[in-house]
Amino acid sequence: MAVVYCIEAKKLPTDRTGGEREREYVIGAKGGIQRFKEEAHGKDDDGNLLPRNGMVAYITAHDFHYWHNQINKWIAAASWPKSETLAIGFIREIGRLNSAHSRISGSAVQLAHFWVKV
Repeated sequence: MAVVYCIEAKKLPTDRTGGEREREYVIGAKGGIQRFKEEAHGKDDDGNLLPRNGMVAYITAHDFHYWHNQINKWIAAASWPKSETLAIGFIREIGRLNSAHSRISGSAVQLAHFWVKV
C-alpha cells in the first residue's frame, strides 16, 4: 500500500487557551499547516512531497464562520502571505475550505480542510 494523501486532524478549540497550543491548527511544534509548510508532513512512502493533502477539524465550540475568521487571523499573525489564508468552498452540515501554501523548498502544497461539528 502506498501513501497518496496525508491528513492532519485537530480539535477546535484545543483544550489550551493562550500560547502556541491554542493555535496549533496553524502554527507551533504540533502546528498542522506549519508541518506541511516545513515538509515534516505530506510525503509519500519514498519521501516525495505530495502536492495535495488535507486537514480535518473537529469543532466543539463556536461555528464554522468563527473558526474561518480565527484561523485566518492566526495566519496573518504568523506573517504568512495573505494568499495562504483559508477560502470557503462550502459551509453546510460540514465545512470544506481550501488553502495553498509555500513549502520551505519553494514548492506548493494544496490543503483541503474538512470541518465537522461534534
